[in-house]
Amino acid sequence: FGNEEQKKKYLTMIADGSLAAFGLTEASAGSDASNMTTTATADADYYVLNGTKQWITNAAWMDVGVVFA
Repeated sequence: FGNEEQKKKYLTMIADGSLAAFGLTEASAGSDASNMTTTATADADYYVLNGTKQWITNAAWMDVGVVFA
């Protein structure tokens, strides 16, 4: 769902071998994305994330990450 600039930047990194992390799981929702409570609020050119994730695959070593909110 990203725009073309985002796809080119991030998908190219992953395809070139950068390690990606995946943050979906929450204590109260598990991996059910429809019940998660983490939010992303637009703030100028950025998003502010509020919430708690757990079991983020590759988080300690990631070059790029995807967080579901």
